Amino acid sequence: MKNLKIVRVNKNNFKDLGFLIRKLAKYLKQDAPDNKAFQRLKKDLIAHHPRCEAYVQTFNDKPIGCVIFYIAYASFLGKPILFLEDLFVLRSKRVQGFGKNLFLFCVEKAKEKKCARMDWRTLKEDRNARNFYEKFGAKSVKKWIAYRLDEKRINSIVKIKK
Repeated sequence: MKNLKIVRVNKNNFKDLGFLIRKLAKYLKQDAPDNKAFQRLKKDLIAHHPRCEAYVQTFNDKPIGCVIFYIAYASFLGKPILFLEDLFVLRSKRVQGFGKNLFLFCVEKAKEKKCARMDWRTLKEDRNARNFYEKFGAKSVKKWIAYRLDEKRINSIVKIKK
């Protein structure tokens, strides 16, 4: 695809990432990030030592998809892991190879960074995403259960500890 590009997010194209994240939130039926969250994300992406990497995929110079990932570490393997936080393609551009292109881009990044594996999560209800990843041979990790402490709970635990 001639007019297809994947470019790293910077201060000049951050608005395209914001547009795509809002579309992702709508697709997932979740609230989109507020302006303060977008400000923090922009700061973290374009910092001298970014906390994560984000890329926007464009077709004919229009944003159609994005990916956000970060590098974690597998202590038992002694190697880095690429953790795929978000991969999204506009509904009108799905089933045309754009998602596959973004996913393979991440696979290449994992290889380039000498990662032992790629990890990600998807909602149980998102059968489209699950079918997509399973086409690549991805397997769900059923013996692990995902847990989360939100920021409010983290802060309350720290207060209790003091």
